Amino acid sequence: MRFAAIGDQFVRHEVMVNAIEEYFENAEVNGYSTGWPLDISQSVFKGPEVSECDGTEDDVIALAKDADYLVLDIAPITKRVFDACPNLKAIAVTRGGAVNVNVDEATSRGIPVFNSPGRNLSAVGEFTVALTLAHLKNIPMANRDLKQGVWRGDLYSYEKVGQEMSELVVGIVGFGNIGRQTSKLFSCFGSDVLVYDPFVSDDDIQNAGYTPVSLDELFAKADVVTLHAKVTPENVHMVGAREIGMMKPSAILVNTARAELIDMDALYDALVEKRIGGACLDVFEKEPIGKSSRYLPLENLTVTPHIGGASQATVRRAISRALIDLKDYIEGREPKYCLNPEVLKK
Repeated sequence: MRFAAIGDQFVRHEVMVNAIEEYFENAEVNGYSTGWPLDISQSVFKGPEVSECDGTEDDVIALAKDADYLVLDIAPITKRVFDACPNLKAIAVTRGGAVNVNVDEATSRGIPVFNSPGRNLSAVGEFTVALTLAHLKNIPMANRDLKQGVWRGDLYSYEKVGQEMSELVVGIVGFGNIGRQTSKLFSCFGSDVLVYDPFVSDDDIQNAGYTPVSLDELFAKADVVTLHAKVTPENVHMVGAREIGMMKPSAILVNTARAELIDMDALYDALVEKRIGGACLDVFEKEPIGKSSRYLPLENLTVTPHIGGASQATVRRAISRALIDLKDYIEGREPKYCLNPEVLKK
């Protein structure tokens, strides 16, 4: 069995190769890693077939032209790649949303595409809580100013000290894997957790120990609103001026999901006018943001460079999940996660 393993500087191909050799005896493996996220000079975030990818079709073809199986993270897999790789039997993608693979093209050729949903649920949940805590405790600005020789005694004033977690009402928007994990972590601190997800039953939310509410009620009652929904055509800008206007003057909005969920102009205006307590953003409309970004001067905004899902455990979990399904497929068992299951029925 010939494998091509294409990683990057996060999901390293060396880790892929070691895992492939562990799961498959006598595997012949070749691989390389793209420069993402350290070098994004070849990144293509939108195209006619794929998006959020890194590297070139030519590099993929050179490695995978004779491969039976392709294991990858964010390399672009297009019709041209499929045309040049006639032996390809299956693809294992070490991410949840395989938007860098033309799945329709794979389906038309009878090639299953396996993925790794929930690979970063623990990492994002922990990061969301950490980001919220850091913002409420004024850690980012205190660290920044103290390193510049400024002792911020004002951060001990009553008006600027933050709430404790046990006092908070936390609103979770989206109750998938990450939303559930984040809810559990906040509840460990004693926070009251409200949940909005139109695709999850009230009974399911209540059985998990949380309170199901409407989106309007969530925005009106929560001290922290944190977003964990997938982006769909229907929920782009689901958080706009109306929803932000419902928030408490002291409440903060946290987004570690996708920037498209928020009308960023409306959020910017609310932050500048200090109509809400603040916001924490790990995602932006255009990444990376530049030094002249309008967000950077805002003291009531905590920002990070899209690192919420980053952990070494995420990498190991992602590779393992994808390879387990690939192994099940090869050995005639039913895989758990497949983006085009109709191919398996054939």
